[in-house]
Amino acid sequence: MQLYFLVWIDAWDAVLHLPEVVVSLSQPLEELKMMLLKNEKVSMFMLISPGGVGKTTLATMFCLDREIKVFRKKPNLEHIVQQLYQCEGSQLPTIRNKEIAFMCLQNFIKAKVEHPLLLVLDDVWPGSESLLQKLNEIKRPNYKILVTSRFDFPGLDCSYPFHCKVLDNESAMELFRLSLGDSSFPIDLAIKIVQQCVGVPLTIKVVAGSLRGQPIQIWEQMLYEWSKHSQRDLLFYLGSSLEYGSNKETIKERFLDLCSFLEDQRIPAAALIDM
Repeated sequence: MQLYFLVWIDAWDAVLHLPEVVVSLSQPLEELKMMLLKNEKVSMFMLISPGGVGKTTLATMFCLDREIKVFRKKPNLEHIVQQLYQCEGSQLPTIRNKEIAFMCLQNFIKAKVEHPLLLVLDDVWPGSESLLQKLNEIKRPNYKILVTSRFDFPGLDCSYPFHCKVLDNESAMELFRLSLGDSSFPIDLAIKIVQQCVGVPLTIKVVAGSLRGQPIQIWEQMLYEWSKHSQRDLLFYLGSSLEYGSNKETIKERFLDLCSFLEDQRIPAAALIDM
């Protein structure tokens, strides 16, 4: 068993944790472990899928595996470098900008060749190709990069894409049932609703949460309203979760919850679902 030191960079500065309900990711996890830990020829791997399919969840499962040792998790590159040097008891470099921070990170990675290192970049968007290419140019043994993104980066050298798949019908129904938290529900309506969610785990959880404890009339009304819209995405389903099964007091509480987030900052979809 080989332990990897983990540096996780994302936009939320949150502690790594898994959703309460995770379905049908055991096999993709084993495939990802095989590629990342056994493939010595490729250093950068990319998890690609639309929003809500499970990229971050799969990456989190990988990082919480017993073969991965958590080192430090900070979303700010300058903070990452400072923490790495402090933990090693090394003299802190003077960091004036991101360019110097990146150069210090390069030097640190190259110097600590005795430690296997996993660098995780979560939710990377277009425009980051230059940074990814620079990180991938750092060559040393047992240095791996795991990137999650909704987008392909075809021009990036030496990357290995891993496309996350949506759930099959059986797994989708299982996730709906577990997220609903009730074993007695109209199965025929449930099948139709789950089919409309096209296997996207986050969508299934949102819809199941909005239907929990609701009468059959609400289920039927939701299906009817959906039939009038040909284009549906995750935001559509989040909106539906507010429209159906939520009274004015509940909507007011959710609005107040939204006010607790910083202005002009991205909000994790998982945080919206937990409201």
